[in-house]
Amino acid sequence: MKRAALAGFLLCGLIALSRAADPVSEVVTVTDADGKTVKLAKPKFTTGVKRLSWLNSAKSADGPLAFEVREADSTNYAKGVVTLIPLSTLEAVTYDTGKQSVAVAVAGLKAPLSGTTQFKGMNTLGVEGDGGKFVGGVPKTGVKSIAFEGAKPLAERPKGINWLITIDQPKSNNPKLKVANLKALASLPGGREVLLDSLPTWHGPPIKFAPADVRFEPIEILGVDPVRGVTFGWVISNPAESKAHSPFVPFSVPIEKQKGTLLGLLGEVPGGWKFFPWHTVAKIERDRE
Repeated sequence: MKRAALAGFLLCGLIALSRAADPVSEVVTVTDADGKTVKLAKPKFTTGVKRLSWLNSAKSADGPLAFEVREADSTNYAKGVVTLIPLSTLEAVTYDTGKQSVAVAVAGLKAPLSGTTQFKGMNTLGVEGDGGKFVGGVPKTGVKSIAFEGAKPLAERPKGINWLITIDQPKSNNPKLKVANLKALASLPGGREVLLDSLPTWHGPPIKFAPADVRFEPIEILGVDPVRGVTFGWVISNPAESKAHSPFVPFSVPIEKQKGTLLGLLGEVPGGWKFFPWHTVAKIERDRE
């Protein structure tokens, strides 16, 4: 059962962080395809980045910029699982055109994150300034690296509940990815995104992600139900339950007196957040280790 290729979701949160508290590096050093080094002051990022508006307490579509590091084996669709790394924590993004790979050095992490550039538009990072325009992760003209000044680790976050998200990718044996403090991400008119602590259901109680002492049965996504509209179904992994009685979660939900759209799941990982579009998720469960 395949889900529609819908865009991802982010946590609706109680997190407050302004752009002023999370600035982008004022200077980046680019090593171009020929090995020439160029310094760009007050760089502007053009591709491969996303604003984390759910971190903005001002309730606007603005927010700190993050580099979207695409998981190599997350899905067969173009929109896959991504790790969102704030640009303020980036030390360097290094490309190997021969191996079609990228290494992302992040302040506070012992080892760089890795990804692939074998597919068009995946893990590319574009930047421009007085010294020119540059893009990493593209054939022939792609830069070798983009280095950032003044990178700082993310502030320590409160310890929370750990989760395992099983990815719908048979070619990779349906891997389980570990995250903390799982939320649902929803978008609102105007481009702002918010985080939700639970998922609404039709004709039933919401599916709550917290607190830790509340029992959470593992659940599986059945897929989009074209008869009921833009919704998806869950089945609790319990032999006593029937698929016919599985709760349905509507994609369109009222949030702050507006029509919101559920995009996917978001969880904390070292150095940032991991986002799971609905069509990439096969199963959600608590990590009991």
